[in-house]
Amino acid sequence: MRTMLRLLAGLLLAAAPQAVRAQGNVGRIFFPVPETVGIWEFNELQGILDGEAIPEGTLIPDLTGQGLDATVEVNGGGDLKAGAGDPSFDDPPGSNRECQRTGFSSHAVRVAVNDDADLFEMAPSDDFSIELYVNRETVVGSANWGILAGTWHSRNLLDDNQGNPDQNGAWYGYGLIRNDTASTGQAEWIWILSPVVDGVPRIGFGQAPEVKLPAFDIPEGRHYVVLSVNRVDQVAIGYVDGVEVARLGLDPMWSFTTPDGYEHARFLMFSGEDDPTRGAYRGSPAGTHLDAVRVQRKAMAPEEVLEVWDNIQAGEPTPEPTDTIRAALTASSTSVVVGQCVRLSGESSYAGAGQTITKHEWKVADGPFEEGAAIREISFDGANDAGYDVTLRVTNGAGDTSVARTRIKVRQPPVAARIAVSLGGLPLPGTFLIVPKGSVLTLDGSQSATLVPANAVRCPIATGEAVPPAPIVQYRWDLDGKPLTTESTAAVFDTAPYDVLGERPVTLVVRNEAGQQANASLKVKVVEAGRSGLLFHNTPETLVHFELSGLPEVPEGSPLPNGQGIEDLSGNGYHATVEANDGGDLVMGPGSMIYDAPPGESREVQRPLFTSHNARLAINDDGDAFEMPPDASFTVELFVNRETVVGSANWGILAGTWHSRNLLDDAQGNPDQNGAWYGYGLIRNDRDANPPNEWSWVLSPVVDGVPRIGFPQDPEQHLQPFFDIPAGRHYVVLSVDRVGQVATGYVDGKAVARRDLPPEWSFTTPDGYEHARFLLFSGEDDPSVGTYRGSPAGTHLDAVRVLAVALTPGEVTENWEAICAGDGADPDEEPPPPPKPTFHRGDADDNGLLQLTDAIRVLGFLFLGQAAPTCLEAGDADDNGQLQLTDAIRILGFLFLGGPPPDAPGPPPAACGRDPEGSLGDLGCLAYTNC
Repeated sequence: MRTMLRLLAGLLLAAAPQAVRAQGNVGRIFFPVPETVGIWEFNELQGILDGEAIPEGTLIPDLTGQGLDATVEVNGGGDLKAGAGDPSFDDPPGSNRECQRTGFSSHAVRVAVNDDADLFEMAPSDDFSIELYVNRETVVGSANWGILAGTWHSRNLLDDNQGNPDQNGAWYGYGLIRNDTASTGQAEWIWILSPVVDGVPRIGFGQAPEVKLPAFDIPEGRHYVVLSVNRVDQVAIGYVDGVEVARLGLDPMWSFTTPDGYEHARFLMFSGEDDPTRGAYRGSPAGTHLDAVRVQRKAMAPEEVLEVWDNIQAGEPTPEPTDTIRAALTASSTSVVVGQCVRLSGESSYAGAGQTITKHEWKVADGPFEEGAAIREISFDGANDAGYDVTLRVTNGAGDTSVARTRIKVRQPPVAARIAVSLGGLPLPGTFLIVPKGSVLTLDGSQSATLVPANAVRCPIATGEAVPPAPIVQYRWDLDGKPLTTESTAAVFDTAPYDVLGERPVTLVVRNEAGQQANASLKVKVVEAGRSGLLFHNTPETLVHFELSGLPEVPEGSPLPNGQGIEDLSGNGYHATVEANDGGDLVMGPGSMIYDAPPGESREVQRPLFTSHNARLAINDDGDAFEMPPDASFTVELFVNRETVVGSANWGILAGTWHSRNLLDDAQGNPDQNGAWYGYGLIRNDRDANPPNEWSWVLSPVVDGVPRIGFPQDPEQHLQPFFDIPAGRHYVVLSVDRVGQVATGYVDGKAVARRDLPPEWSFTTPDGYEHARFLLFSGEDDPSVGTYRGSPAGTHLDAVRVLAVALTPGEVTENWEAICAGDGADPDEEPPPPPKPTFHRGDADDNGLLQLTDAIRVLGFLFLGQAAPTCLEAGDADDNGQLQLTDAIRILGFLFLGGPPPDAPGPPPAACGRDPEGSLGDLGCLAYTNC
């Protein structure tokens, strides 16, 4: 009977016209009650017109005055726009606004509450309610399901090294989700509750199913949607417009908190956190907007829910205004940098029935109350992590007063150290550089800077004068791994030649005028150049092998002409051809220096532009060499050069057979409805809002000739997690093992993504669809109508190899090490032995300094039976091949008698060995030699 009543109530909700509402008088929908945690309304979107995108960083103040402000964290695609709110609350005109989700460019678009504590985490004894005033239009966009509001999370291991987050992750928290059931005519909206018991998530990928209230409908128009969780009666109830629509019994052990070892459950609007460590979110669908949100630590009773709905229909805020004066203080930001202007407003204060506010008084920190206007602008000259208290006292015509407070946290803007490296004028991006022996590098730290937020302006805000960054006043470079020594203090300088094989650290420490420090580091690997001109070598399992340097007829910087052939070095005849490069997107560029044998021969195909999705290299394969049935293991290897991703491609295929839509005969139906995805490939997904994890290997299977993944079907086809390909050159691999039924992605020899495979999956062309060709720099969307999915500009290819075998983790690591050594993957010869470790002659105790303790270490070993120096040659100060008394004498003579330094023909230069900070005195001048 109860179910029938709910269904009847839902039908009445959808069919009944909304009541004519009286005009409100404060522009607000919710006001705080004692149990209120936070209130967010979108009325104070200063300077943002209806229909304009809300800039990232925009603050949505917590109208309780408790400082739980929300921030528009991600809106790069302009999905969230300002819009007109409910006319019944629009008094004065223009005062009531809403946040509209008009598009769907990314799951990551979100408004996040700045909560560092646990105010939204609900223990087993905590009652709570969530109230949403929602405006529903037709649901559009590509989200198959997503979170509108709540703390719901999934997968979020604090450390992905604990295991595969797709297997070891868990769901926790609560939220309102839209489930994609529109095509079946079922209700789409569900309150989801994912509990934790004694710190352990109850619901994970291998555990119990998720906990949901029954699904319900939210009709078009504005509606009051509520979840009330009562831990006394152990029941959760959902309401729409004052009518119960869903109910679920609760286990008394359940809490809705963050489980041990998982990421903090923040309260978000317009998205849920899937796994922010890898940029994965669950965005709400387009066409669902929010006017107001309130969270309370109480379970609202049915009569309270109905009373609020009655007030909303009458155009009255909740709770209704009384005779009592009520101060309300909002701040444009509650977390700012030194010198940044904050706009304080008391305009939402309520004077009491029949009264007006006659006086606003402001108190900042420990200062006195000062009378002023309803709006005030302030800034702070010093940092205060705990925050400065700001108090507003308002007085009405009857002499009644009320006080509201907020706290402004002030910090110094952070400083960032940045290292740019070039060799012979050619930039070397990335943090792991492989250079030929003898290279002289230019190290540039001049882009280091103090990072002042873009929205940080001085008072008055109207002038738009930015807060100036504190200049960088000190640079300290360490090139030998001895942090107490400094090789240079210049912003930009040329190194000595890198003549010793092996890895060398480069560390830059910068300090700004405010005294803040930051550091950046990278590694330089020095190898013998010219041993191999090939990044990959052929093996018996090689299907195809391209080294994109083999185009001597195309000058560097010139576009590849259409019809240009690319030779398959495997000998199998799968040559590639340049197609549709009319815009000159694909050009020849310089390749890796360590594979420049002979000099000038190392090249790559670069995509510096994006004028069209269509530019591509296509393998001339009329057969099925690159179609992989269920029993076919295979590996795709790419040597990629990554620069900044630019251009208009929101996503695209860099390499593979991945296709979509491609009906063999479009007359069969609309390819946008009847098409399907099939094949495999490396794609960049448009995750600019959550860099750097933008890349994924996509696998779209076919089962018995039928595509499993089509437009009305399951789109979850990516290896997870999404991963980063940093700037610079990298070895990127997909290994598909059909014995172990697992696909693994690697970057530079390390596994970054993984997915188990059902044994029936094949990666072939389904029946009735176009042949899946292997392409580079694009994927075929539907070539019958000329649509492709081009890779983004700034991502280049040096070499490609496809193997008819699944490489093991050890083999992938070995290949990366061989590439780093300059030998290329699967070299014919064993690589040379690694270089010996290095040392500073005379530094017997290996602490980076030449001092008395070094002589004591030598003497202790010679005469007291103490441990030998870690490197005996370091103790051999006179370099005669023996460790003896003369070595200690050599060290002591240099330190106290002005003698020559160890392993030096004469006295040290005047600048040798002086600590630039002046705190350590004169240091020994240490020769750098192999141990």
